[in-house]
Amino acid sequence: MCTAEPRGAPLGWRLAPLLLVGCGSQAAAPEAPPSEVAVRSEVSAYLPLPHDFVYSYDTYSEGQLVGALWMHVSHPRPGRVDLKMGSRIVHLSIEPEGVRDLRRGWVLKAPLRAGARFQGASGEVTITRVDVAVETAAGSFKGCLETEENTAKGEALSRVTTLFCPEVGIVRLDIVATTERELVEERAVLKSYAKRVDINALDE
Repeated sequence: MCTAEPRGAPLGWRLAPLLLVGCGSQAAAPEAPPSEVAVRSEVSAYLPLPHDFVYSYDTYSEGQLVGALWMHVSHPRPGRVDLKMGSRIVHLSIEPEGVRDLRRGWVLKAPLRAGARFQGASGEVTITRVDVAVETAAGSFKGCLETEENTAKGEALSRVTTLFCPEVGIVRLDIVATTERELVEERAVLKSYAKRVDINALDE
């Protein structure tokens, strides 16, 4: 069942430029045959974006489980990846330097070393750690890369911390947003990731 997003900083909206998860269905319409991504880079190890995979995330607000988010990955042509959230689609470009949202900036960009910086969806992103371990419902992961994006708009401040794990992609995303009146903390944690199952094909 699709659940509403929590109050405060809209988690689904913040996730969209990173992994486009949201209220949707894993039983999506059949995709075109997969095409190989033309360009591979060191970034692809931490953000592989496999064709026709579905990623599901548990979402939390103020430490409480509030719902679930999904994303579906497809490769419409070499060098391009589409991430689908319901009727919305984010278009990514796979480039020698990394993965770039065609509208909002880099999702992840080389060099992948602590202290490296690049322009992200809403502000400057810094790679803060390069060997993080994390446990989730989807498994235990090591050697993960941590990035932090800080944004200031007037009195509103936000910090987005993302964990990219080898051969998986985004495993956890934390958002801390402050305004003049409140502090909002939200999180998305990977629950599962697998190739999409076409229920109709099971009956053939």
